[in-house]
Amino acid sequence: MVSLRYFVCCLFGIIVLYFYIYAPPFQILPFGSDKPFLLFSFLYISYYNQWRILFDIFRKEWIFLATIFFCSLFIYLLHREDNSLCLYDFLLALECLPCSYTIYHLWNKLKVETLKLDKLIIICAIVGSIISSFLLLNPEYTYYIKTTLLKYPEHLLDRFLYRGYGISDGLLFSYPVIQGFCFAFVLVNVGGNNILYKSSLILLFASIMANARSGFVPIAITVLLLLRYRGLLLLKYALIFILLLLIFAGSINLLIENNEMLKAASEWAKSSIYILNDLMAGEKTENIDVLLGDMVVYPTTIDEWLVGSGNNLFGNEFSPTDVGYFIRLNYGGICYLSLWIFLCLYMFRRLYRINRGISLILFLSLVYLNYKGDFFVVNPGSRFFFLVYALIIMDQSLFQNSLTQKFLLK
Repeated sequence: MVSLRYFVCCLFGIIVLYFYIYAPPFQILPFGSDKPFLLFSFLYISYYNQWRILFDIFRKEWIFLATIFFCSLFIYLLHREDNSLCLYDFLLALECLPCSYTIYHLWNKLKVETLKLDKLIIICAIVGSIISSFLLLNPEYTYYIKTTLLKYPEHLLDRFLYRGYGISDGLLFSYPVIQGFCFAFVLVNVGGNNILYKSSLILLFASIMANARSGFVPIAITVLLLLRYRGLLLLKYALIFILLLLIFAGSINLLIENNEMLKAASEWAKSSIYILNDLMAGEKTENIDVLLGDMVVYPTTIDEWLVGSGNNLFGNEFSPTDVGYFIRLNYGGICYLSLWIFLCLYMFRRLYRINRGISLILFLSLVYLNYKGDFFVVNPGSRFFFLVYALIIMDQSLFQNSLTQKFLLK
């Protein structure tokens, strides 16, 4: 029987993780719901006198992040552009590692030995997928949340009325990416071969499909790894998942007649299949053409190639781009972009020595995800990415119960 203390600790852990990672941008708050936890983390680390330990664990990561920030600050002072990345770089350096350390340290102090943080993260993602599935089936609540509860950009309400199901920041990019990572972790048995986790795959799938296709990138990479090293196991999972998907699809068909929003979301989801078919047939698709054409924006002068223009091109009126690499290249030039690349290479190398499978899932996904958007602005995706990375560095037993570590890459 589950004790009251165990239940309270688990509920507390889920709430803290959910509000830190997903950071719902409530209209009543002038800031994201992750910011109170940032303040708490600084007070917590200071109270327990843990700054030296935190710096020793992540010495090189701190040096990289500090160097990136000061480089960004120099670029801002040089160009004096209003649309700068300097604040984002400062917040990333300020938030991700201290908050990750506080979560790890706080959970250890609670001594909930039967529930590790990797399992708790997956449970948190399942909670998010349950919310998304409920909102998908109840459009009246979805509209209320978008217009009244959350700071959902007004210009997106009509354009993406059939997307954005959840109570989270970054519903159209980073939220489904987190769900995709957790789907991938369940596939490789993070948290154990638990029937609850396996059955949750269909809900995680729905939360991705209803929001953004980018969430399928971690899943695709994990499937390729399993196909290469554990083909029979993948076949078993595929058969179970197809059965669940057929049941889910049948349920949707029964509900779709009286739900216009669900019908629109279903049509958008089907477009993913059409795009995949076109790619496999070698035909052009509008989405890929935009990413490889209109979104490719290079610096125009030698100075901009070296030290950038100081301008964040995301949403720029004259030469906009969503591509993370080109946003950073145009902002700070080759020097600034190189710092980010070297940081990612260092983090991948360090993580790969501890947990090869998870490092491949995270960083191979990152290659595409940072093309699809600027992944390292402070958002749910970057917080989740650094949290998983930091937890594995601090505790090598976390995320170790995975097929990729135990079997795939011997």
